[in-house]
Amino acid sequence: MHHPLDDARARLFARFVVEHVSDPVLVLDGDGAVRSTNHAVSPELVAFFDGASASPEVHALLARLRQDGRANGELARPLPDGRTSHLRVEGALVEQHAVIIARDVSTEREASDELRVLRRVEALGAVATSVVHDVNNLLTPVLLLSGHLARHLDGSAWAELARHIESAAHRASVLARDVLAFARPGRARWTPVDVSRVMLELRPFVERLAGEAVDVALELSPGLDPVTLDRTALENAVLNLVANARDAMPNGGRLTIQSVADPASRSIALQVRDTGIGMSEHVRARAFDRFFTTKGHGNGLGLASVRRFADEAGATIDVESAPGRGTTVTLRLPCVPHAADDAARAEAVRGRETVLIVEADGQIRRALAYVLEAAGYGVVEADGPDSALAALADASISLALVDARLASPSAALARALSERPTRVLVMIGDHGSARGVVPGAPTLHKAFSEPDLLRVVRAALDVAR
Repeated sequence: MHHPLDDARARLFARFVVEHVSDPVLVLDGDGAVRSTNHAVSPELVAFFDGASASPEVHALLARLRQDGRANGELARPLPDGRTSHLRVEGALVEQHAVIIARDVSTEREASDELRVLRRVEALGAVATSVVHDVNNLLTPVLLLSGHLARHLDGSAWAELARHIESAAHRASVLARDVLAFARPGRARWTPVDVSRVMLELRPFVERLAGEAVDVALELSPGLDPVTLDRTALENAVLNLVANARDAMPNGGRLTIQSVADPASRSIALQVRDTGIGMSEHVRARAFDRFFTTKGHGNGLGLASVRRFADEAGATIDVESAPGRGTTVTLRLPCVPHAADDAARAEAVRGRETVLIVEADGQIRRALAYVLEAAGYGVVEADGPDSALAALADASISLALVDARLASPSAALARALSERPTRVLVMIGDHGSARGVVPGAPTLHKAFSEPDLLRVVRAALDVAR
């Protein structure tokens, strides 16, 4: 026999369960007013669902619930600090009252977005590695020979034309490295870098990225001490800052890139300034967080990568900004003193040793040979593992300059390079390493310039095996 006390106990038990579940639970009457909640519901959440202030999306969900008896979906709730809370909502109609469970899934959603981005990057990496390797092979002889001509024709009208070719080839190689760095991050290439020169060569990319409505100004100090870092990572960081500055100036403005020495901290201060809308203190504090964005587009990874670059380069990063007053981002890059003047450095990379070039691409092989011979080196060419093995029998060979993709599949060549006293320098067209050729051997990443080639060859010869 049914007893009224059973109903009271059931209601008490249901209330006990509702009060102790961790998710917010709300009870709304027929007019959409919130009549009851559990402990997990905040006043802001009550205001979000209450009929008087509820959004059209909440009203639509309640209409479906009253029509079908049950309803579920996901609602976006704006937060006071500008962020958005994502709620997964499940509702049921009980005695003309809507009982709603609203679970905050913002963290899950962010993790899902991150995983989706990482999977997309991984898919791009497989394609990008192959394409960039081929592009860098094409650019290597162009960059080597145009730079060689520009330096040896200096003072003539032809030198300027050669410099234009070298600049275009360099910009193309930067673009190829940027694609690879985004799609498949790899090991940093730490080399001494003239920050002002890099910014000058990056200017065409900066202007194209900033757009016609933005006036780009460079204030670059000449003769700065070099900074030891990954040049591609520096370029990526600056371009990310430029993109952010452009988005902050929807109606146009002025973008300034400045490089100055900071003797007090033995660093180079690299600044990117804009005259844009600026940032609030809250946005400024979170600007470099991964996946944080205040835009209607983008994934919030751009400025996070700038922070990662600064950390890896041992640099500091400061941001000055206020609403309506623009933004200034300053990277302080630790530097090393100049070791010698230009003439002394040019002489220091020459030599008389014999270099074996192991490269299947005839254009690259001849360009390498031409530049090395012009610097005083003897050259022996090999277009494959068999000819390389035969050439290694010559005891006069001091250095083997080897393409990684040609040598890695050949166990006999890799073994010969490891066992013989000949020094080895491995050329790489992507983010690979020398592990498959001679573990621990120095590497030279395509596409490279004449100064880079001569400097690395000289360094490899000067290090005892």
